[in-house]
This record gives sequence, structure tokens and C-alpha cells, in this order.
Amino acid sequence: MSKATFPETTGNESQKPLMDGAVVSSDMRNALSALFQGDISPLRVRAQSTSNMTVIGNSASIQNFFKQVNRNKQPVTFVGGNSPSITAPATNSRIDILYLNNSGSLAWITGSEAASPTANWSSLPDDGIPICTVYCKVGMTAIVNFEDSGANVGQGYIYEDVRPVISLAPASVPSPSGSGDAGKTPRVNAGGTAYDLKAIQNMLKGADVASASTITLGDDGNLFKITGTTQINTITIKAAGTVVSLILSASITLSTSGNLKLSGNVNFSASANDTISFASDGTNWYEIGRSTTAAGVRVKVKTFSRDVSTASGNQAITGIEFTPKAVIFLSIGVTVVNANWGFDDGTTAAEIDRLGNSGNMNHENHGVVVYVDGSNYYMGKITSLDSDGFTIAWTKTGSPTGTLSIKCLAIG
Repeated sequence: MSKATFPETTGNESQKPLMDGAVVSSDMRNALSALFQGDISPLRVRAQSTSNMTVIGNSASIQNFFKQVNRNKQPVTFVGGNSPSITAPATNSRIDILYLNNSGSLAWITGSEAASPTANWSSLPDDGIPICTVYCKVGMTAIVNFEDSGANVGQGYIYEDVRPVISLAPASVPSPSGSGDAGKTPRVNAGGTAYDLKAIQNMLKGADVASASTITLGDDGNLFKITGTTQINTITIKAAGTVVSLILSASITLSTSGNLKLSGNVNFSASANDTISFASDGTNWYEIGRSTTAAGVRVKVKTFSRDVSTASGNQAITGIEFTPKAVIFLSIGVTVVNANWGFDDGTTAAEIDRLGNSGNMNHENHGVVVYVDGSNYYMGKITSLDSDGFTIAWTKTGSPTGTLSIKCLAIG
């Protein structure tokens, strides 16, 4: 049976075959044959009355009564209209797919040019409704109807009508009984309350994202590579329940100053190829895991000094290259016979020190202490653990003088 279409004696698709005027036997036979072959009115696509690089599609419903095109268990809303324009292929023919997207708009899936082209069905979204394919030719300036392609050999033409019959089925319907493709497809559990995932799950990678104070992740995957070294404070929020993983391609800091809820509420100072994963609650991103390229525990030895005649105040120690969890201090006092050993994790601190030639020992709840005598001393305690080190709050008592030399072992 050859392809049949409604007669083209009016431009109103919803009234074909004609309901008044002269009855032409050949038109009636053609119309009945078209209906038999499936050329129904909803979402029917035709070339424009003056052909160009678009096509025009019918409404998804007829007379607001026949609503036979369904998606997600309800009728599709589409009032009809023009498609976006397509472009002519450059070197070889191409087959493009016209479909109705989940926003209720016509959209194209552009095929690959080839001597014997095929449609790119793998790119059709699961919730997209395919409507037709168009055979595109090099040098084309218009799309014509299938039946006019012989008289317009240089033009593209409507190649196939691919509308689903009545409704759109899900891309894959798992079986409640658990049967399927050798147990490899997702399946509903026995109670019908969840999916049993019986094979490896592929988490799609989205496009790379450049680091910035605020970054926005695409909707093209759940795995993203972050490029650059600019500190990240905020990630644009996605729907609650969304889980994403980031591969950090360079040394970078993720900060708690925005909507990132990081482990321990401490900034993450990452190295190249570290990873971190987050889950969204619709407002904030909560860290659910991370990996670092550093083997085992991260440690850093640092030497710094403090003039003990300086007034009480804070001293930022940087160059640690990560956020420490605790710091061990070893120091020599302002005289060679004074020494101090201590530790501090930002909450709890303790130290023991040797007081001069007497050999007397002393204990304080600080990480670093230097005694000149009982009335003149200098004590330090960590007030914050930072992304590149820590900050010590110093307290001066009396009038000590000299320079305190300190070695520390930062542990992360």
C-alpha cells in the first residue's frame, strides 16, 4: 500500500476530509486510506503553505474533546504551532527528529551527516514525544511534504511520521515479578515500594564548570569536573534529594561561608584530583563524602616565631596547605633553658614546660607557653583552624621580652 495523506485543498488540517462543498471521489478514497494507515490529526506535522526551514504541527487535542495523546498519565497540552528552524547539512545528508519536549514545545534532535544517514534516537529524551523525521539535504532551503519530495529533489522533506499511537509509554517498564533482561534492568521489589537495581548504575558526567565564588552545575549529569582555583562559597541549589559529585582539578578551597555544609563546618582545602559529594535539601548542600589524593593522614611541619614583647592579640599561621584537625607544638623560650611541649585541636589544649635551670615543670591549658619568670609570661591558644593553617590567640602577662621560636606539626 502506498503512503496516503489527507487532501490538500484547504489549509485547515482539523477539517480534513472536507465537510462541505463538492465531494471528490479520489479525495475521499485517499482520506480513508490515510486514516487507515494512521494519519490522524493530533500532532500532525506538515510543510508550511509557503515552504521554508520550519514545519507546522497540529494541536495535541481536537475540538477540546479528543485528547488521545498522553504523557505521565495525563493528556498533553500543545495548541499547535511552528517548529524552530533547522539548518542545511554541510557535506552529507542528515536525518533530524522533531519531537514535543516536556515544556510543551516543538524541538529538533539534529542527526549526524553521512552518506546513508540514520536518526539519532538515543538522544530522544525519555519524556519526549517523537512526531516526525525530516530528511535534510545539502543546499536545501525548505522542507516540503513527503508527497512533494519528487518534484523538489533539492529540498529536505518530511521523511517519516513517528507519532506514538494514543499515548507515550515509559522508556522502560520494569516488571513487578522481577523478570527482565537476565536480571539486569531495574525492577520493582516484591512489595512494589522501591526499585531493585540489579546492575551497575551509570552516573552521567556533565560539562566542566569553572570555579567561582558561586557556581551553577548543569542538568546534564551528576558528576562534574571543577576547573580553576577560585574559592567556591556557594553552589546554586537544585531540587531536594539531588546528589552530585565534584572532581577538583586543581588546588582549591570550598568554603562554609555560603550554602555548603562541610564536614566539621570547616573549609575544605582540596588538592588536585580530590573529590567531594553533596546532597541537596532544597536550600543547602550537605557533604556526604570526600576523597583526597594524599595518602593517609595529612601532616605538615611548620616553623614560626613570636616577639613576646608584642601586646596580646591574634597571629595567623599559614602555609599548612590544608585545614588541620590538631597541632602539636615544640618551642624554645626566650632563654635556651626554657622549653615547651603542647598540643591544641582548637577546643582542647594542654602543654608542659620546663622552667629554667631549676628543672621545675609547669602545666597550663594552652598549646604554647613561655615563662620568663612567675610574673612575666606569654601564652597561646588556637582560636580557629583555617583552610591553610590556624590562628593563635596570644595573651601577654607582665613585661616579657625576647623572641619565641616554635616548631609545629599540623595533622589533618
